[in-house]
Amino acid sequence: MVAALPARLLDADEPWAPRDWSGLGTELAVAPLDDGALLVGRPALRWLPAELMRLRHLAGVAASVTRANAENVI
Repeated sequence: MVAALPARLLDADEPWAPRDWSGLGTELAVAPLDDGALLVGRPALRWLPAELMRLRHLAGVAASVTRANAENVI
């Protein structure tokens, strides 16, 4: 079993992010979601460590529900 990766902060000034996000002071956080990721942004509010832990938990719940629904599709 692979250990779950933690949620982490991202820099809105990176080249992949739209320029508007940085201009608005958007704070970005990302959590792994199966083969993808859950990206959340909000203007001007710094992410607290406890919020990052909750984001990771939310992504884990979303991944398990998505897997369960995929297995039940006929």
